[in-house]
Amino acid sequence: MSLPVTVRPFTLVVLCTAVLLIVYSYCCRLWKFYFFWESGAIGWILLLIGSILFLFQRIDLQTAQGGRSSIAEKLGAYGLCFVLFIWVLVWGALFFSDAYATARQTILHDALLQKSIGQVNRVLIRPEGQVQMQSSAAGSAGTAELHLIAEGEHQFQDVQVFLSKEPADTAWIVRKMMRE
Repeated sequence: MSLPVTVRPFTLVVLCTAVLLIVYSYCCRLWKFYFFWESGAIGWILLLIGSILFLFQRIDLQTAQGGRSSIAEKLGAYGLCFVLFIWVLVWGALFFSDAYATARQTILHDALLQKSIGQVNRVLIRPEGQVQMQSSAAGSAGTAELHLIAEGEHQFQDVQVFLSKEPADTAWIVRKMMRE
């Protein structure tokens, strides 16, 4: 039995806002418009939230009409909730990591970057990248790849930073920094 698709106004606003933010993110990079570059990350999270709201709305509608809600919709809704939880958890862990602090300080004081975009005012983390750590009796070692946005006085720049930490090192070391 197929149900008519009616979307609650709030869900529709969330989904439309998400799509607009994602499109804006790509357009501002393409047209070199230096305002609100972090809109893409916010847009993807809103799209995920809007999808969750839509699926829960479908489940409620089917239950209210006396039918049983689809197991696929329940799995989809709870699966997306899990993905959102993990995404926010990883984003928060990256933000509070020593690797991010080292990458941020490197970007803030990088002369080549300052020459091309002006004095760096802010460094924002994008919800991409990874940090891998291994601990042993000799100490901790690891590698990290972070995707950041450097907001300068004149321009913004996407920056990808590769870091590593050996057991003998006391702090993370920037191995490579690429401007995208």
